[in-house]
Amino acid sequence: MELHNKLIMAEHDKYGIWYFTNRKKIEWALEIFQGSIDWFMRKAALKGEKTWKVRDWTFSWVDDSDNIIYKYINPERKDIFGD
Repeated sequence: MELHNKLIMAEHDKYGIWYFTNRKKIEWALEIFQGSIDWFMRKAALKGEKTWKVRDWTFSWVDDSDNIIYKYINPERKDIFGD
């Protein structure tokens, strides 16, 4: 499976685990610039790491998305932070 067909998992100690179909949706929901996500993602890939951190969030590609509940995919900011 190519990377652009995979979900990205975002995990936070306080806000839990959420899934996104693309980096732009992460930018809107988490207010993390797409360029930052790309930079840390490339840096991790060059080191052979499977995860990358941006601020307090840890991101990774999802290999098997069959059991993910739909309401956790592409959440709105209010779904995550409650504001």
